[in-house]
Amino acid sequence: MTLQDHFSDIKDPRQQYKVDHKLIDILVLSIIAVICGADEYKEIEVFGNVLSPWIGKHRKVLMILLKINHQYI
Repeated sequence: MTLQDHFSDIKDPRQQYKVDHKLIDILVLSIIAVICGADEYKEIEVFGNVLSPWIGKHRKVLMILLKINHQYI
């Protein structure tokens, strides 16, 4: 089971015309930031600003890696 499977039931309450990023991308970015040591919103924001372009390109690979790691947690 992937993170996307876990989060698929979460409804995005945002107004769609204001959405710049997919909810799943925000959730995955936040999880990766916390794994890397971020413990405040500002740190997650900085992490996202630095790595967002890279994460966007490699989201499928990251989802696979997180699925593999999730199985061992």
